[in-house]
Amino acid sequence: MVIVKEKLLHQTKDGEIPKGWGVASLAELATVNEKTIDKTFGFDEIEYIDIASVDRGRILEIKKINKEEAQAALREFARITTSCFQPSGPI
Repeated sequence: MVIVKEKLLHQTKDGEIPKGWGVASLAELATVNEKTIDKTFGFDEIEYIDIASVDRGRILEIKKINKEEAQAALREFARITTSCFQPSGPI
């Protein structure tokens, strides 16, 4: 009996990626939210759903946070997102 190991990756110009995946720029996959929370934001409090409050497509908890907390949460999200998806080589 011969066992053939199926190759699960395929080569792209940016390196190997899983079969069925593609290469795209962030701009092709996401848009910038034009509505930001700044000093002109008209509400003192917002409803916020963090990732820990979502389980298998269900929202477990909606938190109410003030503007300052919202701005800090967004800065932290941006810091984590950019550090997780930062390219490993030259751009």
